[in-house]
Amino acid sequence: MDESKHANIFGHGAIRCRIEVAMKNKSLTRRMSISILIGAIILVVATYFSIGQRNILPSPGEPEYTQTPETNRIFTATSLPTSTITATNVPTSTITSTWTPLPTIQSDDVDMFVESLHLQCTLPCWGDMIPRETSELEAKHFLSSFGELDSSSTFFNYRGRPVVIDLTFGDGLLTSINLPPELTEYYRIHYLLAKFGLPEDVQLEIFPQTAEGTSWFNLVLLYPRDGFFAIFAAEGKPVNSIINICPEDVSPDLYLVESRTYSLEQMNGFISLILGQVPKSLESLTDIDKSQFYEIFRKQNNQCIATKVQTP
Repeated sequence: MDESKHANIFGHGAIRCRIEVAMKNKSLTRRMSISILIGAIILVVATYFSIGQRNILPSPGEPEYTQTPETNRIFTATSLPTSTITATNVPTSTITSTWTPLPTIQSDDVDMFVESLHLQCTLPCWGDMIPRETSELEAKHFLSSFGELDSSSTFFNYRGRPVVIDLTFGDGLLTSINLPPELTEYYRIHYLLAKFGLPEDVQLEIFPQTAEGTSWFNLVLLYPRDGFFAIFAAEGKPVNSIINICPEDVSPDLYLVESRTYSLEQMNGFISLILGQVPKSLESLTDIDKSQFYEIFRKQNNQCIATKVQTP
């Protein structure tokens, strides 16, 4: 894909914030403070993009775009891009329609309400919102009931912590949903593998030593035909001078898009912009392939994988 267009699509690097927060937080207090700051930054960025910027996922069939990774990458993630509706591409009725927010769910009931949403439909649907099927108006109307809503994000407290759901819109429709790890405990590896089967690809990125002296991994499961990919990010576990990864208890950063629309190559383009580059194949950093990975993790068994990466 064209480099400048890809940069606009993903909000000039703002998409990478959540993995950075996970890598640096050692206490709940610090995590909440950083999340609140990130929420403020997202609000500022969203306001900027509302003045004429257009950030939508590419339509199927568009040429591939590539981006040269930055020299000093920050490994973070927040969301797929936001988008502004313009009168040339959106029906007049969408622009002029007004809606009344639903009654706000009381704070004591938000946790129970959010936890029930995964039962309503199957990915890439979440809470009855489906990319490219749900209108922007319907999505905002739904999310207004349990959070503070701006042009592309919903802010609320869940289990006592601030949470942000990021959305993108195009042509009056919802085009993507990014659910942070705070909301995706239900969608851990054993569930995704048992529900959706063998991923089209499994990718792995390992950092032997971070600035804080710990190791780190990003494990990516891609399901383009089912309309989503998941990034599992956590600290590695050094064992006998080798870094092991234990992703079973990690909740993913979950990105939902239209099913059966994007190719594996296109999803790799999105991942490159989120992480700074496309991770390596699972086989290149471990002694197992994706089929063996599937057999190991499709049941909840708290397994770990030894990598080929040595500790510093």
